Amino acid sequence: MEEKQPTLDLAIRDLFKEIPQGFLKALTNKQATKFITISLTDVDIRPDFVVELEDTNILHVEFQSFNDQSMPFRMLIYKALLKSKFKDKTISQVVLYIGEEKLRMANSIEDDGLKFWYKLVDVRDIPCQYLMESENLADKILACLCDVKDPRNYLIRIFTELSKLPDHDRKRYEKLLKSLLKKRKLLIQTFIKLQEESAMPISFTWEEIVSDPFFKKGLEEGKLEEAREALLEDIETKYDKIPEGIKDKVEKINDIQKLKELRKSVIKSNSLDEVIDLFKNI
Repeated sequence: MEEKQPTLDLAIRDLFKEIPQGFLKALTNKQATKFITISLTDVDIRPDFVVELEDTNILHVEFQSFNDQSMPFRMLIYKALLKSKFKDKTISQVVLYIGEEKLRMANSIEDDGLKFWYKLVDVRDIPCQYLMESENLADKILACLCDVKDPRNYLIRIFTELSKLPDHDRKRYEKLLKSLLKKRKLLIQTFIKLQEESAMPISFTWEEIVSDPFFKKGLEEGKLEEAREALLEDIETKYDKIPEGIKDKVEKINDIQKLKELRKSVIKSNSLDEVIDLFKNI
């Protein structure tokens, strides 16, 4: 029976277990020395990625594929639990955003007696070429999520390199790369053209990608995110701001038709109060 395709999050976790030094240096300007497998509480709260850095301090990274407004609170919980495990260490935290829609998350909390923040990085701000010069294959595969200036060159280089691996390793890395490619529309379009030209030494086809249930689910989620983004942009364009609480309500809407109807209502509205009224029962 064919092995299941890993989800995007699982594929990235798998690649990060190989400690992609180039990627980590782009995030922290430091090298990692040891991967740490850790469960933080009795209810099995597991951070995505924790390593010991060359200065013996701790780096914690969470991978986030959509805008989650509760992220600062989750990171605060992780920080407290990690600090309780590593009391004499400095804990650095990064949220690595790998989504396609515009990054709209906060990275701090300020409350009475509390100031907390962490580093928030959009993976597309990391230069692809920097990772392609790494000796670590995980770095080169993760580069597809970054700012790929030349998709054609990237795909030919990475698949050529994978073709030189032993069969078992090649299939494993191709499977991980497939999971990541599904998040990058431009690379997918280039992939199709190269496949038609027979310009790449690959062992899977475009049809295999689109028939994958995770890909279909990703397409649906992508359409929803685009509709949410369009609605928020309409509000901000018309009234120069988005009222408090509206973003959270928009993120909860999972019906594309409902989002389209709200867009029409926003366009027809005459005041910000009318827009607020549209969301009262959501």
